[in-house]
Amino acid sequence: MAATLFDTKPGGVLQGRSGAPAASPTLEDRLCGEVLRKLRLACESVPEDRETICEEVFSDITGALDSFAREVLGSTGRLSFYEILADYYLTHWSAADQLLAICRRIWGQPFVAAIYTLLLHQWLLESRDAGGAEQRQKHLNVLVSGARQLFWIDVHASTLRFRPLYHYTFQRLKLRQDSIILDLLPATARTALVTLIACFMPYYVEAQDMPEAVGHFPSPDPTLHSDQRSSRDGDFLFSQITDTLRAIGGEPGLLRYIKSLAGLKSCRQLKSIRTVTQLRLQAELYSLSSPGGPRYTSRPVRHAALHTLDSLFPSGRTSRHVVALLFRLLHPLEWPASVAAATRRWYLGVQGRVFRAAAAIAAFLWMLWCWLCSRVAGLWTRR
Repeated sequence: MAATLFDTKPGGVLQGRSGAPAASPTLEDRLCGEVLRKLRLACESVPEDRETICEEVFSDITGALDSFAREVLGSTGRLSFYEILADYYLTHWSAADQLLAICRRIWGQPFVAAIYTLLLHQWLLESRDAGGAEQRQKHLNVLVSGARQLFWIDVHASTLRFRPLYHYTFQRLKLRQDSIILDLLPATARTALVTLIACFMPYYVEAQDMPEAVGHFPSPDPTLHSDQRSSRDGDFLFSQITDTLRAIGGEPGLLRYIKSLAGLKSCRQLKSIRTVTQLRLQAELYSLSSPGGPRYTSRPVRHAALHTLDSLFPSGRTSRHVVALLFRLLHPLEWPASVAAATRRWYLGVQGRVFRAAAAIAAFLWMLWCWLCSRVAGLWTRR
């Protein structure tokens, strides 16, 4: 691959011509200029080279900030170049308009929607006039398409590179008394964005934060400053989660998704949804906890799914375990692996208890020895 656009070595984009760090007010301008230059080059290139150039731009803007780049940019907490540039485009409308115009010329390229989403998501969500009111629906559709593509990249690769994009979108779409962004969106775009947030919530939100996130989940219906949460909103959220759970194939991403769902065991919204929605979620988790088809999940996934199923729906726990045991008896080829796993868990549990008991005894003996030494030293001093 070609050298990165955002070269942090002396003489690169992050440095001035003399080798000293560039002035802060013009630094983001230079980064933005490099992005526009490469994309213009892509527009003028043949189709074979166009995809390669767009891929390079995507790789550059998603690159991690090294220590030098953090120092020059004054970045606190931000990890990637696209986070820096998204803030820049939010306040520089002319640069955002130029980038949008270039992206329109090469919509068909695989990486353009992702680049467009990473760099312009703040600009598009913050203002209803961004890109022109008559084209707003189309721009938001491309935003949703690019964000979905990026989130699936994270899920399949088991990474969190685009979690800042998810969290920003979720925070801006919350139904709060001081936010009406949802109500400024076209109805179709509103539903698409809320669907996107619902699908990837368990992947990007930690298990302990899931109840709060579900409580702040925005309604897909056009409700203005409504404090009442309807059961339809819960049905919508958990239906999208169930559909996404069925679509995830990679084990690491699936494990993270399932374990995060276990944090909803105390969520009141889960208890208020329709029975059919609960049954769909139970059925999907149960299929993941069963050996064999149709999912053919690994042992860690099965154990995580069964734990999440017991946490969310404890009423049928005993019957599920009995049925799981009976089905396990129908797969004799897995008996050795099951016995080995059970033996390992037992050994680790016993080993942990023995270690803790030995540590407690050693601590007691050490304290006793110190006390005896102090007593003997006191008696010796008196003599």
